[in-house]
Amino acid sequence: MENKSFVGMRGVLIEGSKVLLIRRVRDDNIYYVFPGGHISLGETHEECVVREMEEELSIKTNPINLIYTCTQNDETQGYYLMNRLEGTPQKTENADYQRGINNTMEPIWVSLDKLDALEGRGIVPLIIKNQLIIDINSKVDFTKSKTVDLFDE
Repeated sequence: MENKSFVGMRGVLIEGSKVLLIRRVRDDNIYYVFPGGHISLGETHEECVVREMEEELSIKTNPINLIYTCTQNDETQGYYLMNRLEGTPQKTENADYQRGINNTMEPIWVSLDKLDALEGRGIVPLIIKNQLIIDINSKVDFTKSKTVDLFDE
């Protein structure tokens, strides 16, 4: 994984023709993110993304392949293709859900052909959404693909 300093990991769970996202509303702004968060001290990248998927969605997963890295403002996050082992994605009592009266987070399955039609700001960061659409349209086999490094400065 080269010499990147990762601050967080996110999970990309694609099942059939849908991808699992988290719909967030913060201060009346609507946007979508891939589940994930910051790496804890002493935690591996894989341990982080598995923990975050369980904390945010109550599902057990395992990472298959690091498919994207995204660097913004000198911070890099990794995006892992995930495999669901058990559980049904659901809203949890994670502290992130409790960050204010008008703030909400909820898991949502989105059809791969509707990624460009999401309400509000759409998927954040935009560069990940755009690359995912390119890869889906190109029929990339994510289980065998090399990591794509993206920079959003």
